[in-house]
Amino acid sequence: MTRQAALRSLVPCGFELRFGACGQSVPLLNLGRAAVLLAIDGIPRRQRSRAALLGRGESIDEKGRHMQRSLSIFATGLAAIARIELYFGCLLFLNIIVNIGAQVFSRYVLNYPLIWVEELATYSFIWACFIGASLALKYQRHIKIDTFVACFNARTQAAFRLLAYGGMLALLVVFLSKAWLIMELEGRSSSISLPITLPRSMFYSYPLFVSSVSMVLTCLYYLAQEIRYIASLHPIEPVPLHAWLSHDQEE
Repeated sequence: MTRQAALRSLVPCGFELRFGACGQSVPLLNLGRAAVLLAIDGIPRRQRSRAALLGRGESIDEKGRHMQRSLSIFATGLAAIARIELYFGCLLFLNIIVNIGAQVFSRYVLNYPLIWVEELATYSFIWACFIGASLALKYQRHIKIDTFVACFNARTQAAFRLLAYGGMLALLVVFLSKAWLIMELEGRSSSISLPITLPRSMFYSYPLFVSSVSMVLTCLYYLAQEIRYIASLHPIEPVPLHAWLSHDQEE
């Protein structure tokens, strides 16, 4: 039995009006029943449309849940990369402090300056800057002005963020392509005063390439978060990557 037939069966078939001494009865057409049946006959098209919308909404929400699980795995991997970047950046700054301190001591106390310290400190600072830029993106610590964007609703703000991350991603792809070309050129020259000879590309184009790859992955995560938020019928606020980082640090 179809839903329409089931609904029709629930409506009373009518009433009988008895009159006279002979007990004759005349079926009384219930105008209310006719109106109900007419409404039932008109339901299927509307129900199909609404069911299609609801079904599509459930499908979108289900895809959103699958996407969120995938993003959780992605965020866990990015959190591990961020931890490596944090430790590496701390080691670089520690290396700068120790080497500059050793240079001051050797120059003014021992009267024997170390000629390679300044070059090593410069290279360490270059690496620290690029690694710090990648780490700052994961923690959303880059400078941003959201006075204009804050005037709009949540979905519109997500759309603006989507455009910003898309532009950032395009720029990073350009950086990657240029860094890959520059590596070969810089590899032809080497360091000047370091105790061991190393190609200069390790201190210029390599940091740019490594940090750009890390930032591309971060931008892809934030782009996926904003797309999921905009497309969902029941949107959940995007989970910032630094929330995963803070969670891992607490554990």
